[in-house]
Amino acid sequence: MKFSVEKDHLLKHINIVIRATQSKMSSGGIRSSIKLSLVSNQLTLVASDLDISIETEISVNGNEDGTVVVPGKVIQDLVRSFKSGSITFYSDNDNLYIINDTVKFEIKVFSSDTFIPIQQVIGEPTKVSSLELTKAISQVSRAASNDEIRPVLTGVLMAFGDKNLRLVATDSYRLAIRDIDINDSNLNGTNILVPAKALTELEKILTTLSDQNEIETVADEGHAKFIIGTTKITTQLINETFPLYEKLIPDEINQKIVVNKDNFADSIKRMRLFVKNVKSSIQISSSENGIKLSASSFDFGNGEEVIDADTNGDELEISFNPSYLLDGVETIDDDETEILIVNSKKPALIKSVDSDKFKYILMPITVS
Repeated sequence: MKFSVEKDHLLKHINIVIRATQSKMSSGGIRSSIKLSLVSNQLTLVASDLDISIETEISVNGNEDGTVVVPGKVIQDLVRSFKSGSITFYSDNDNLYIINDTVKFEIKVFSSDTFIPIQQVIGEPTKVSSLELTKAISQVSRAASNDEIRPVLTGVLMAFGDKNLRLVATDSYRLAIRDIDINDSNLNGTNILVPAKALTELEKILTTLSDQNEIETVADEGHAKFIIGTTKITTQLINETFPLYEKLIPDEINQKIVVNKDNFADSIKRMRLFVKNVKSSIQISSSENGIKLSASSFDFGNGEEVIDADTNGDELEISFNPSYLLDGVETIDDDETEILIVNSKKPALIKSVDSDKFKYILMPITVS
């Protein structure tokens, strides 16, 4: 194999595929490697572990076709360290040689036969706005659990309708729901449970490839593939039934609070300074004059703050985990946040004033 390519162009795509090697499982060896395959002037880069595979293609100046498998972190660090300009690569049976200006490196390669193959996912793609999906993943994925003891809660449900895609995640303490309008769906009626970690990687890649307007999704019983231009991300699906979540969405409201999002978030951050125990909470009290946030700590003292807000309904007091509350407030895509409360013991709904596309349902903490 022999080709030359501009450093910045290559590094951008190495940074994309190497994300597949950064899981706990990819501790070294073949699972932390990148496969480079050259056909004419097209270079394909692939990285894969047992859960996720990432593949991308770039144009290069090709001289001799071939395939090599190299340590991912090594080639990433080397290319990053080079001067801007052209880099030449060529290989023999045992090594890959890299030349940049007066610098030359020789890297030992792995056998291509040991590289983890990419799972093929066959089906008609469904197109989704890249911008909308990026935002939706950012809003929803943070509500997924990190606890592998309950795998179903570490995933994000993607429920496809005819003209709608809904993303849902919950860790049993909060529930995030985001609806996206789509055109005709080839996955109409299909529900897939995608690992939140895979969607987080997809979000980062979509941000890198911000010039791509659409993403295509293909799914079968065990895997999903996301296609952004010449980049493909394939992930295993979670073979679990997602919890019935619709009944958690409040359908009766006794208090509505409308508050400036930034002022509310800043106040939560200040109150959070006194809440160091994950089971501790901050209290929100509503009145005709606004809302009061308060927190207390045996070790540090206590604090309270009154901020302007429009309130409508019964005066009440409710307590929340401040970090979970902040997660919901910060993801609202509006200047104002609407909080809909039933009572101090039932989940509250946090959303934008002007849109129902994103809903964040948060369980309160019972204070003795």
